[in-house]
Amino acid sequence: MVYRSRSGLGDKASCVGVFNDLRPYAEQLLEWRSGVVMPSLDWMAISIAWDGLETSAYHFTRRRNFYFELEREWSERRGANNPLGDRQEAIAAFKSAAPFVQQLRGLMERCPPFGRDYLALMIALESLETTALHFTRVHSFYGATGDGAGPTRPAF
Repeated sequence: MVYRSRSGLGDKASCVGVFNDLRPYAEQLLEWRSGVVMPSLDWMAISIAWDGLETSAYHFTRRRNFYFELEREWSERRGANNPLGDRQEAIAAFKSAAPFVQQLRGLMERCPPFGRDYLALMIALESLETTALHFTRVHSFYGATGDGAGPTRPAF
């Protein structure tokens, strides 16, 4: 039997570093949000992923609005190009966020399964999955595409 130690992400100071490493993905979410009209369904869908990331960051760091500097900076860039306007463009955009998903899953592996920290990271992951569903209409966008016997959903 293999024993696997899951020590979590560490103290608050080390967690700040972990979430600072996720800044490029926070910027990507803000870039997507800057390309849509504010009170629209698209803006709210992207805000789900944003709020999920902020909630996860708060759980570990106890800093409200962890990425507030980025949000303030990007709020001035309204009206940029919308990379999620077309379904195929949205699929490409969400595929480009796959490293973010892998990074979150890697962090989850460091936590005890279904513990508080694991579930806090799951918030960020599932909120991104919800946002991807809104734009791509693909359920479990970042999930497995097959069961070993072949694909269970059509390719993009």
